[in-house]
Amino acid sequence: MADDGGLARLNRRMAAIPKAVRDALQPALDKGADEMVRKMKSMAPKEDGDLVGSIRKEPGRHELGRRIVAGGAATTKPVAEGHSAKYDYAVGQEFGTAEMEAQPFFHPAKREVAPRARNRLKREARKAIRSIWGKP
Repeated sequence: MADDGGLARLNRRMAAIPKAVRDALQPALDKGADEMVRKMKSMAPKEDGDLVGSIRKEPGRHELGRRIVAGGAATTKPVAEGHSAKYDYAVGQEFGTAEMEAQPFFHPAKREVAPRARNRLKREARKAIRSIWGKP
């Protein structure tokens, strides 16, 4: 059997969550993702605006997933004048380059917002479970 990196196990676990609980978690997931996007945009360098505009929320691999991404076509530039190789300067901003110090915005924002978002999800899951099976 081919190793899928645990995706099959994750899909089985997601399918085991009652639909009512999954539905109750959607607003909390979106709120956490939106909060993370706002924080990243506030921390990102704003020289030309392309980087800030490229930070966005996308659907994840399953219905309880959200992806926060930065970069893409708007921030992909040639390595140097006359070269065909390109790089995404969102990565250069986050980790630095040979000619520029790192100006991290993605991971610091994630570290700051993730615990709050995780706790919000736990609260909403507990509320949804209690509403389905009653209070203990």
